[in-house]
Amino acid sequence: MHIIPCLLPEKKPDFEWTDLSQIGSRSLSTDLKEYIVVYNFEYLPAGLFNRIQVRLFQYGDNSIIWKHGSLLRKNYQKALIENTDVATIQIKVQGNKPENIVFVIHEVIESLINESFVGIKYDYSFPCPECVDSQKGDPCLFSLSLLHRANEFQAPFLQCSKYFHAVSIEEMMAIMPIDGISNLDMNLEYSLRHLKQIKSKLKYDIAFWYCENDTKSPVSPIDVIEKMDKQDFKIWYSRHPNEEKLDAITYALKESKLVILGISDEFAKDKKCLEVLSLVKNLLKKNYLLIEFGPIGGRNWIKNPAFAPICSDYRIIMQDPKRLEVKLSEMFDSIELQLEDTKNSRQLNKKPPQVFISYCWANSHDAGKKGSRTTPTSLGWLDPRGLAKFLEDNGIYCWIDTQEINNSGSIFGAMTKGMNTAKLIIACVSDEYVNSGTCKNEFRFAHVSLKIPIVKAVVGSGNLWRRNEIAFLSGDYPEFNFQLENKKALDELLELVRKYVGNEKEDELLNENSIKQADSTNSAFQELYELTQRRFLKQIGKIVYQMSSNYLNYPFLFCIDLIDPKKLVNFSEEIKKENKMIHKISKDDEEIELCTCIRTLCEHEEGWHLSDWVVIVSELLPQYCGYLLRIMNIIKNGSLSNEMQIFQLDIGHSILADIDRKSSLTKNLNESYMSLRKFYAENFDANKIFSLTADVSDDLNKCELKSGKKLWLCGEHLATTNARIIDNAFRNETFKDDPLAFQILDAINNIDASIV
Repeated sequence: MHIIPCLLPEKKPDFEWTDLSQIGSRSLSTDLKEYIVVYNFEYLPAGLFNRIQVRLFQYGDNSIIWKHGSLLRKNYQKALIENTDVATIQIKVQGNKPENIVFVIHEVIESLINESFVGIKYDYSFPCPECVDSQKGDPCLFSLSLLHRANEFQAPFLQCSKYFHAVSIEEMMAIMPIDGISNLDMNLEYSLRHLKQIKSKLKYDIAFWYCENDTKSPVSPIDVIEKMDKQDFKIWYSRHPNEEKLDAITYALKESKLVILGISDEFAKDKKCLEVLSLVKNLLKKNYLLIEFGPIGGRNWIKNPAFAPICSDYRIIMQDPKRLEVKLSEMFDSIELQLEDTKNSRQLNKKPPQVFISYCWANSHDAGKKGSRTTPTSLGWLDPRGLAKFLEDNGIYCWIDTQEINNSGSIFGAMTKGMNTAKLIIACVSDEYVNSGTCKNEFRFAHVSLKIPIVKAVVGSGNLWRRNEIAFLSGDYPEFNFQLENKKALDELLELVRKYVGNEKEDELLNENSIKQADSTNSAFQELYELTQRRFLKQIGKIVYQMSSNYLNYPFLFCIDLIDPKKLVNFSEEIKKENKMIHKISKDDEEIELCTCIRTLCEHEEGWHLSDWVVIVSELLPQYCGYLLRIMNIIKNGSLSNEMQIFQLDIGHSILADIDRKSSLTKNLNESYMSLRKFYAENFDANKIFSLTADVSDDLNKCELKSGKKLWLCGEHLATTNARIIDNAFRNETFKDDPLAFQILDAINNIDASIV
């Protein structure tokens, strides 16, 4: 599909855009953020904005585009890009990790200006990160020029002019797309730290994988998952398995204690399902449980050779709806046996409370019956524990100590956590309440520190509490009296609580949103991982174009790995001579040799992967290690590390540790990368490159994407991105009879721009 900007409508179409500031941070998952980025031009050339729209059209929502704006979508992120006036372009992005799509848009704007609008001056502004986290609709914006000036004067912080946040200069430089090696390392540190934080959320009791076609079976896998969810298991599953990326699946499988595979005849026909089976059984070697779905008696899956290693394993047959309850019980018994150590931790994964009940035990009839001390004025009509049950019976989830505190936990810590996550405090005030140090501390914490809404429920039968500090602090809070029977007040309290915690429609919307956010945690990781790769590759590209033209036409990215030389085409035993990096290991009772090698990567924007090109390394020189340390730290956080022997074997861990030690000798990324690139190029030109396949013609090609970006892509990604191949034979064909051309290009690269 193509667009013609001059034929686009003038009028901005209607579409949904959530106002996060109106919903409120306590009602909406804080994972959802909004970024506002503004580009201010001294002069915005005619046609620049429309060309930006064309290059970003691959992410576009076809129905929402007009002459002055476009709505873009990428995974769980959506972006609105608008030409708001004659010299301004504004970008608004909502999502769990909006930085990645902001960087994508920035690259397109930057590349277009460098290609066709050289000399155009502009500045861009990014939002205060504290404003973003607190979901402010009008965040303070820091411009690049301000950031450079602050950095020049070595100012440690910037002051948010709207909400007076103190923002670290380093944090802003890590967020904004600023070039330079020092900033690259800052970005890497920032990104890797946040990747670890997101990975910590990707911890599951169970990963459940099934075939989407089985949702139409007599017993649907979704029905089974919903039953499991009610048992407080932390479960990862996909609502649309056919659309799930293998990277996201791999992350979830790795971070789960148990994998449940919903096998069936349909599962056996599905290519992705068979890949997941192989991942679980052969590569990740995860603990698994088999559940058989499909029509009653359907067992054709056994005939598939892929199931040969597991066909005799224990499995639970869930094909007959009449026996579902029996089979569910059998399944839960099996899960509990394999997840015995997670029972306590599952209690921590309950949904957060909506209401915190603060009360004194002396005011509880139930506590009194169980031996707690009461006073002549402590017992009125309403028992605070009965109030919690009344609210829960009406769909309001409450925090109350009898349910949330166990003997092994910290009472104060549990209360603090409960109050921090609740939307409303109900303080059951009484004479006994105001004389309890614990109760008064709870009230002060809610009133002074959290500033959370508080409702007073008067219990017991005394009124001396009204002379106390608590009465003074709570003067403006709603009050309901339950000292005598008052069912009307109980209903009025319920109505008020519902207003604070949200109506059913809003709860349904927020619950749907929370499910999407849970489903998109992997997406958040993937977005940040892509952003880390984009930033690194962009800087590497700048280094490449500083080099002699002799080194231009080779892939940009290299990594180090271990490989069995027997798998290489045309490998010569001569290579092993004087090679200090041949390692012998035992595998399956057989001794095999592994060579250390440099491998190139396909630079696909949604994730790098290994190519078949290999150069053997005879010695790990210190000058290679500064670059290798950085790229291997990026790779180890993604699913690519699962395919690389260097991350799986002890000898590989030793090599990585050696790289870490030697990297201190060459901290300069430019020099380190150039050294390794020259090593690769010289081996390539000397025909000392090997391959895992006989035909390497389709392995990596230098390509130009529709966005104008130039990458080295494999044949598969070349086809899926509709990229255009750039002539790989540039060196050998274009100037093969004119060596002077290369000398001229090299001379141009070496010109000192300051004297021109």
